[in-house]
Amino acid sequence: MRKIVTFVIAGTACGLASGQNTLDVERAYSAELAADAANRSSLLQGAGEGSGFSVTSGDGASTLNINALFQFRYVADFRDSSKTGPEGVIGNSDFTHGFEIPRARMDFSGNLVNDQITYRISADWGEQRDTTGANYFGVTWAYGQYAFESFDGAFIRWGQFKAPIFWEELVDPEFQLAGDRSAANLYFNQGYTQGIMFGYEADAWRGYFSVNDGVRTIGTNYNGAGEADIGLTARAEFKFAGDWSRFTDFTSWRNSDYAGKIGGAIHWETYGDTGPAGGASAHPAALASATGGDLILYTIDAAVEGNGWNVSGAFMGSWSEPDGAGSTSSSDFGANVQAGVFVTDQVELFGRWDAVFLDDNRFAPASTIDQDLHFLTFGVNYYVIPESHAVKASLELLWALNDNTAAFGILPGSGGAFNPASFLGQNDGDEVAVRGQVSVLF
Repeated sequence: MRKIVTFVIAGTACGLASGQNTLDVERAYSAELAADAANRSSLLQGAGEGSGFSVTSGDGASTLNINALFQFRYVADFRDSSKTGPEGVIGNSDFTHGFEIPRARMDFSGNLVNDQITYRISADWGEQRDTTGANYFGVTWAYGQYAFESFDGAFIRWGQFKAPIFWEELVDPEFQLAGDRSAANLYFNQGYTQGIMFGYEADAWRGYFSVNDGVRTIGTNYNGAGEADIGLTARAEFKFAGDWSRFTDFTSWRNSDYAGKIGGAIHWETYGDTGPAGGASAHPAALASATGGDLILYTIDAAVEGNGWNVSGAFMGSWSEPDGAGSTSSSDFGANVQAGVFVTDQVELFGRWDAVFLDDNRFAPASTIDQDLHFLTFGVNYYVIPESHAVKASLELLWALNDNTAAFGILPGSGGAFNPASFLGQNDGDEVAVRGQVSVLF
């Protein structure tokens, strides 16, 4: 009788690397998932990898695909005795640990009438949280898309989606190299927006242009206080090897061919004129102003993959200038570099460095808070089914190298909100977190 060996995540991810049978049924399932992923792109489709369930209309013209993602993790955080608050205050313990569900997502996608009209509607019970940190059911992706029959590779999308800016944010969470995205991405990322997007994909290049409500405007009304008056986003990518489907994730399986691409994006928005009084951009890089202002985000990124290894990196930046007499502009920068390598068919080692360099204008002249924030991540992934993201166990060490008080005065995620970086804040020395996670995708 064929056996599929189960797994345990905490403290045993490395030990599970050996002795696993690569059964024919696993290979067949893996091939099915790979074929499904090859037909997707995080920008063009975005519904993820997995067998899921499918329903077809009576005439066979329309389809409904149902997929799901569930991530469960344990985090143990270690800080020195001098923290971001006084002793005895909840949240300021030297050692804090516990379980959490960062994501529990349902995806509904498919086509209507013909293959040219597609859609995606997603909702998450984990990623969406209120100001107290409590989970609530919230819609994330919600869009329709039309592919032009007479202009192969071109499409138009309308609804709620992620503006095509930072690549790390555009890659779905189940396809990240580490258990979650970097602290740099936590600060700069665009989140969800509402608007329209035009795209075109050719063999060697692809480009996107969007008119939208501005970054981080998930679920807002047209006159919401956090919306921009208008946001404009453009992204272009050039591929010098491999297929576009290779860049749906950051991982490169063993026996994969060489692939590589380079991309760049820029986003501009102006805010404060057409919304309610005091309206301002929801992005933390935008300096608050009762009269509005302008925000620019930009990036250059690259990815190279080969036979069981991958390397990727990005440079990020923001520029913000509030309106009003005596206002001062602010420029922040960020970067990340990460790499992974398979040591067996199912075990992948990875490492990441990322950093945020905050503008001096954000702090008082006499401030001693570190404004250059560096983070390291080291870990191991175990893929229960070879060459598939369907079930993945991760164990990793996250290390904030310096005083990160500034991060938790500015970065989103403090105060109980969703915090992919898993840090709590430390104003004296290092902070270390150990994170174990199981990700299930179907």
